[in-house]
Amino acid sequence: MTKTRVKYLFYIWILKRQKFGLNSKESYVKETVLSKINSENIVNEYGFYLTKNEHHQLQERFKKQDEIVPEVKSYLKNNSAGSFAGVFVEQSEKGTLYVGLKKLSKKPKALKDRIRTIYKEVGTVKFYDANYSLENLNKIHKNIFDDRVVLKKQGINVLTIRTVTKENIIEVGLENPTKDKKGKLEDEYGDMLRFHQVDAETIKSSDEAKNDVFDPVQGGVKIENDEDDGDCSAGFSAYGDGGSDWYIVTAGHCYNSYDTENFIQPGDEDPNAYYIGGILNSNAITSGNVDAALISTSENHTSNYVYEDYSREESLTSYQRESDDYIGQVACVSGYHSDNCGTITDTYYSKGNLYDLNLADYQAIDGDSGGTP
Repeated sequence: MTKTRVKYLFYIWILKRQKFGLNSKESYVKETVLSKINSENIVNEYGFYLTKNEHHQLQERFKKQDEIVPEVKSYLKNNSAGSFAGVFVEQSEKGTLYVGLKKLSKKPKALKDRIRTIYKEVGTVKFYDANYSLENLNKIHKNIFDDRVVLKKQGINVLTIRTVTKENIIEVGLENPTKDKKGKLEDEYGDMLRFHQVDAETIKSSDEAKNDVFDPVQGGVKIENDEDDGDCSAGFSAYGDGGSDWYIVTAGHCYNSYDTENFIQPGDEDPNAYYIGGILNSNAITSGNVDAALISTSENHTSNYVYEDYSREESLTSYQRESDDYIGQVACVSGYHSDNCGTITDTYYSKGNLYDLNLADYQAIDGDSGGTP
């Protein structure tokens, strides 16, 4: 590994430690972590190295947040109707919870005290004043999404929409935004809009061990659409009512609208590749708030294993309800090319004909589609 590469990785590790609120002084990281990288006291997790004690602290923090933040959200929705502007966790501040409310100064002290009491096991609560409720922002977001076809006929091509809770705005991604286009959208939907140009990005990828043969299929390994040779990643296994129908779940856009598309693992370039199963048109959805497809398979090809840094490193044992996610929650992905962690940055994001999605700040590239979240 070159010195330049080492310096780059060290810089990335420092940034990630800052992101999670850990000691990020260069001297500490070098002396306490990197100099002992091969010792039993050092853990490689979340995309960087940390001590076992730091790892334990983060796990405890994240566990409590996942239990308590949904309770805070539920309380606010029930007791601050029309003024709740969202919550987010700032992991860089050791899990500080930010709560947005319209007309904050007029809110009773008892409400704020109750929120602090609910969250006290985790950390500090900070309140901020907002101009718009989250309900109002998401309603406008949905209106723009529903009007995309009409807007495109007017020469306004809306490619992405994002409810930015932290800034209490709606961010709209336009193709070739102009002052006139932005003005028309603000006149129609309001002055909470912010705009940016959306450009296609091309990122080349490299082969990894996840393109080996794995039977049963593990989350994160390479699968290939045998109809068009398109690469995707396996997400997880599932079964239908009664337990007689078994599936591998992947991204809906991995299906390309043929009547039936067969998938193999890892791909036809491997002489040992095998047939997983097929996707029927009725088992692939790429609209609304769903981008998922079911590959019909046999039970012996399914498992709850996830390939992260190595085969069967993790196992899926539970799930989280959509309503329990929150901005600042740690999120990871295991795909054919990527194993990265970050945090959820938005919980209402639209792109193309999909809406009401989560947006996270980890990096994933072509071929990771369908991977294990």
